[in-house]
Amino acid sequence: MKLIDNEWGIRSAIIYIDNQASITATMLMKPSAGHNIFDTIHKSIMTLQKKHAGIKIKIKWVPGHKGVEGNEKADEEAKKAITDGSSPADKLPKLLRKKLLYTKSAMVQAYGEKLKGRAQRAWMTSQWYNRMKKTDPMTPSNKYLKLITPLPRKLTSTLLQLRTGHVPLAKHLHHIRKADSLTCPACQQAKETIQHFLLHCPAHNTARQTLHNNTGGRSIDITKLLTTPKTLCALFLYITETGRWQSTLGKLPTLEEE
Repeated sequence: MKLIDNEWGIRSAIIYIDNQASITATMLMKPSAGHNIFDTIHKSIMTLQKKHAGIKIKIKWVPGHKGVEGNEKADEEAKKAITDGSSPADKLPKLLRKKLLYTKSAMVQAYGEKLKGRAQRAWMTSQWYNRMKKTDPMTPSNKYLKLITPLPRKLTSTLLQLRTGHVPLAKHLHHIRKADSLTCPACQQAKETIQHFLLHCPAHNTARQTLHNNTGGRSIDITKLLTTPKTLCALFLYITETGRWQSTLGKLPTLEEE
């Protein structure tokens, strides 16, 4: 608009842009992020119509990176502005001589991203991170909230115990002085860890075969088992069939497989 304003006697002009979203945004009347820029464009058009009577301005889309000479030149100038800096302020349109206004939505989004980064850094330096990263390295995340939202409270509690290691198996119970031994009471052959309970205990071979079949017939992946919605039904069925936690948790609710 600034370039057109510097000319005289212009009857028509076509502005080529390689961003279709920007073209669509010029026609939006509802306030949105960056709308002050489009308000300025509309005001510039009104000014041009006064200076160039009857002028017709069209905005058209041009494919990016397709060898169009004018578009390639515009890209070169844009890259030059990044490396060499902007033009002198007196040669810029008035709108660009000072910092652009921040929109409320952009500020909220930026602050949210900042908080997420701070929370993630705090989590990665916590004593629980090394324990949790084996089952879900992306924790904390919205993915986990989405995973547990449809679950009954008892199943959510069971899943969290498995993921954190704070589970009523002999190793943890012995650690918190609630059991005399950390040996598996079902097979008496090894420490009763989550890995032993889910993958190795011979006393649960029958239930484990069902788990194996219900998770696609492949080797059981604990991380996938504890983080994938499709495997949760098989996981809780396995726990029920072993009967290992029934005295502690009671009967688990039935989770219908989708």
